[in-house]
Amino acid sequence: MSSIEEKEVWVLATLVSFVAIQLAITIAFDLAVAATLRQLQPAHRKMAPGLVWLHLIPCFGSFWALYLVTTVTESLRAEFASRELEDTGGFAHGLGIAWAVCGLASFVPYLGIIPGVIGFVL
Repeated sequence: MSSIEEKEVWVLATLVSFVAIQLAITIAFDLAVAATLRQLQPAHRKMAPGLVWLHLIPCFGSFWALYLVTTVTESLRAEFASRELEDTGGFAHGLGIAWAVCGLASFVPYLGIIPGVIGFVL
């Protein structure tokens, strides 16, 4: 193999690895969110647990993340209120919105790498 072909293989392998890791993290996150929604009483769910998986659709999933964060927060608030439990931390709504906005901002050409990395960390 020539030097150029080796670099191309390395870049492709790195890209595939990154996408696989990101997909695994997203699936684990969606599993946790769906499980959380299933734990809530149906009357307090603002969305069905199965709709969480729309987050995996490329591009659309970035917009869906905003809806997902807001809806899960509202569902948890309703559940806590029905059980007369105190909402002490806001259910990490601010952190969730920051994560979703970073995901959207990562689409900005050239500058998108910065919020993309921040969103990956969040």
